[in-house]
Amino acid sequence: MSEQWSGESRESIEETEHSIRINGEDMEYSAFAGYMPLFHDESRKIGEIFFVSYKKNGSENEEKRPVSFILDGGPGASSIMLHMNFFGPVQVAGTEEGIDLPEMPYSLVDNENTLLTHSDLVFIDPVGTGFSRPEEGVDPYKTFWGVKQDIESICQFIQRYMAQYRLFGSPLYLVGQSYGGFRCGALASALQERGIQPKGIVLISPALSYEDLAALIPNDRPHVHNLPTMCNAAWYHRKLAPQFLDMDREELYQKAKSWAESEYLAALWKGNMLDEAERHRIAETYSQFSGLRAEEILQNNLRVPIDYFASNLLREKSVFLGAYDARITSRGAVYDLNEDPSMFYAQVPAFSALMDHFAENLNFVESREYIYHNKLLYPAWDFTSGANNPGNRGGGFACTVGELSKGLRRNPKVRLFVAMGNFDLRCSRASFEYSVNHLDIPKSQRDAITLKHYDGGHMLYTNPAVKKLFKADLDLFYER
Repeated sequence: MSEQWSGESRESIEETEHSIRINGEDMEYSAFAGYMPLFHDESRKIGEIFFVSYKKNGSENEEKRPVSFILDGGPGASSIMLHMNFFGPVQVAGTEEGIDLPEMPYSLVDNENTLLTHSDLVFIDPVGTGFSRPEEGVDPYKTFWGVKQDIESICQFIQRYMAQYRLFGSPLYLVGQSYGGFRCGALASALQERGIQPKGIVLISPALSYEDLAALIPNDRPHVHNLPTMCNAAWYHRKLAPQFLDMDREELYQKAKSWAESEYLAALWKGNMLDEAERHRIAETYSQFSGLRAEEILQNNLRVPIDYFASNLLREKSVFLGAYDARITSRGAVYDLNEDPSMFYAQVPAFSALMDHFAENLNFVESREYIYHNKLLYPAWDFTSGANNPGNRGGGFACTVGELSKGLRRNPKVRLFVAMGNFDLRCSRASFEYSVNHLDIPKSQRDAITLKHYDGGHMLYTNPAVKKLFKADLDLFYER
């Protein structure tokens, strides 16, 4: 086992007191930073999860105040993005439109849009991220790094946290971004099986079904889902014909989505039986919606990968798009995930600000490396343990649509709020809308689900204007 996974156990929790001024009023709150041990069969310690939590002080009916458990994705991401860019009471100072790298040094400011106004907050770093580690001698690949293993450890954390802080009478909310949304889909029913009932679930740019994200032969669904967002990106960068540029962006999005789900889908369904005349007609229409040349679309067999689109929409300027926020560009001829500006511009300032927050505000100093993005996890992750295929015979795609459906059916009072970015190429709006449309729940519950889309990317809240709109929508969701 490498050095980064070894070290002595930490189980102390640091508590500090703070105040923030929101809408002209002071709000007092307590912050907690520390570790929660994890056990196998309640006997052998197998690891520990690092968390930071915030509790509003002086609330009326304090024992009934909501508590929100917050998870990011990857898998391999810590909770840093949601912590320092949106939900926490302090945040890293950003730029006016959220599409540029802030000036150094990256500074901390009070966050008037913090969700602490409506709920206590618990930011969870799954094992292998943040300061969370497996116990020495425990193999993280087998114990933590897989769909079911990960859900088991998070369930145990939530159960132990609620017991330690006497929260079983408090309304519980699950908040997840990206793969964190995938986690929340599974947690919806997994927690119920432990006797813990979520009251609400908030999903941000969620991934629920990898079959709708992984464009592998012969799976054509992701290509259908991706085109409307490509159209949004081409509209934003002024790469469409004048009649499309003059349209309202949402109207154009719906037009592209309607075509993708009808004529385009029917053409892909035919595979190599599609005749040449129809192939060229489909390529021409795809070109009109995407801003790419018809020849490029034909060269890609009518199935344009996200990375190709990000590399080539603005190729004459020698820049590529961010796949997580297609509004953001970077110098270069070919899209490179490791240089995706929409991730880099958000992660690096947040990391610097969080380290400052730990030392200066939370009185928490740790010699371990804080891993905000563990690149070892995704290629090692056991996705087959969450495949939507009983017995996993023949493999299959990881999916929690069924588990989320089960959780919603078991308790029709569980409410679901979904936030999606109009310029997110990785987890497109259409892919999640498809997942929602295939939840196995009564129509009355489907009508109660709140779907919202915003002019941002995967981390849609990095757009300051969106942050205020999103927070206002969440206020209504928590107040209902």
